[in-house]
Amino acid sequence: IIDGEAFAVTTDSKLHALNEQATVLWDHLKETVTAEELATELVKQFQVEMPQALQDVKRCLDNMVARQLVVLETN
Repeated sequence: IIDGEAFAVTTDSKLHALNEQATVLWDHLKETVTAEELATELVKQFQVEMPQALQDVKRCLDNMVARQLVVLETN
């Protein structure tokens, strides 16, 4: 993390810069968390409403999966 933004390199050597919200999510993905827990963190840090935070989390996670930055576990 540099100046509040995270950077990740995938196995195909592509560099991905994460915006401020994505960096917060990235930092919390070190542990097993739910989308609701991630959204709660966005609500706390960015003063957004929960429905918007949940939508942002879903969009961000979908993007991270598409870029092969994370693998989601489902129960």
